[in-house]
Amino acid sequence: MPLPADTSALSEINGVDRAAVLLLCMGERAAAAVMAQLAPAELLRVAHAMSRAGSVKKHDVHAIVDQFLDACTQHGGANAAPRAYLERSLAAALGEGIASNVLDGIYGDRVRPKLARLQWVSVTRLADVLSREHHRMQALLLAYLPADLAGQLLRALPESQQEALLLATAQLTRVDRELLADLELIADRCLAGLSADNADVPGTRLAAQIIGHVPDDQKRLMEALRAHDATLAECVEANLYSFDILAYQAPEVIDLAVGEVSTETWATALKGTDARMRQVVRERMSRLQEDALAQAMQRLGAVSAARVDAARSEIMAALRTRARDANLFLRLADGEVLE
Repeated sequence: MPLPADTSALSEINGVDRAAVLLLCMGERAAAAVMAQLAPAELLRVAHAMSRAGSVKKHDVHAIVDQFLDACTQHGGANAAPRAYLERSLAAALGEGIASNVLDGIYGDRVRPKLARLQWVSVTRLADVLSREHHRMQALLLAYLPADLAGQLLRALPESQQEALLLATAQLTRVDRELLADLELIADRCLAGLSADNADVPGTRLAAQIIGHVPDDQKRLMEALRAHDATLAECVEANLYSFDILAYQAPEVIDLAVGEVSTETWATALKGTDARMRQVVRERMSRLQEDALAQAMQRLGAVSAARVDAARSEIMAALRTRARDANLFLRLADGEVLE
């Protein structure tokens, strides 16, 4: 549709208001995808403009859309293929794995927009998450964040870590898809804090530690917690059966865990543990299993905290089930047991 003859009124509509009109015309999903790419300040301006867009006249809306489509044609040309088309074509020619890598190189990786949303997360929370990651994952997260946020995050870390982290970031050359997937998990974990309360707060850990040291009243205390707040009780119980308690277990309990869980899962779960914990597990493995574990840990390289936590949760869930079936005790604190 051609622009109206009188474009003076249209010229009075600023860029933010035009963007608001376009977003309202796209539908919720498409508009959300576009808004996810905006910086916080831009998003607030556009959202405010969208809330008052009802004052824009119908013929101005048509003119704005036509002007936008005309600009797309001039800049993009008729031969620009959409990503979905290229993805199908390249997957047929090269296979899905290679096609995804090629497309990530063409369009930029898929995690960058999600990481841009971390601008809404407090620097303190980001620094806390970052401090628990492997140094290579720390460098990767820093490299994929917007530069201003990366600078704030770097300043929030101890000075003793800043130079090493900056050096590791500068040395990044190539990133495989698995690391990018881990990076996306980290971003999801940070963003989850925007809409939900943290489950793993110090209070739940402290309550779990206290309950772990009162073996005679553990069941009663947990039942009382469940009656008062079932969600809170689940958080305490998750801390009560943390991966750390493996170091207190009898040999037959470790045998159950070793027999139930794959070597790859153990290799991931043992990342970042101390020598005592590794020794407890290795002592209950055959020589063949121990060699396979060492090879798997070396092969894994850097692993995100999210993957480590998932592996540890899998082990503890399997162990609790098997121990209950075998009528074995789990020690929740050094020297104490719970049936």
